[in-house]
Amino acid sequence: MLRQFECYLKAISIRETLESCDKLAIANDYNCIGWYYGLHKEYDLGIEYCTKSTDIFEKFSLTDEQERSYSSVLNSLGVIYDGIGNFEKAFDYCQKSMKILEKLSSNDDSANTYNYEIFANIHLYNGEQKLAVEFYKKSLNLFKITRSHDSLSRERVEKKLVNINSEQTNLKI
Repeated sequence: MLRQFECYLKAISIRETLESCDKLAIANDYNCIGWYYGLHKEYDLGIEYCTKSTDIFEKFSLTDEQERSYSSVLNSLGVIYDGIGNFEKAFDYCQKSMKILEKLSSNDDSANTYNYEIFANIHLYNGEQKLAVEFYKKSLNLFKITRSHDSLSRERVEKKLVNINSEQTNLKI
């Protein structure tokens, strides 16, 4: 992981020295750094780098592809806030991400896999198991389509569905 961060940080420092600096490429690099920090439960650093990314994106008029990248940053922030249990912010960021993807008619984008999972987490936290199951299933279906290589995420969602099912079975006994 450290090697990846070093590469991203080097890329950023090189890009910043170029006369025709691509600020949006730097924003994407910041998002990648923030995402990886979030995955490794270094949430404050994840938020810091993803926020640097959003700050850059919000200064530009974006093409559709750049909007998709911006949506990915919002999704990263949603995942990170979900990780620390701040469901209100997680929901807000994921909802913003999904609105962009809907506007772009990109409902199968891999970011939605995480958006749906986070919505499911929030519903489960609020005791709304039926809605949670619905969103976990949407997430799982998209993981299979858009992120078939990501077996850890698929397994995580599958385990959540199994846990809900076993809890419901235990309640009926």
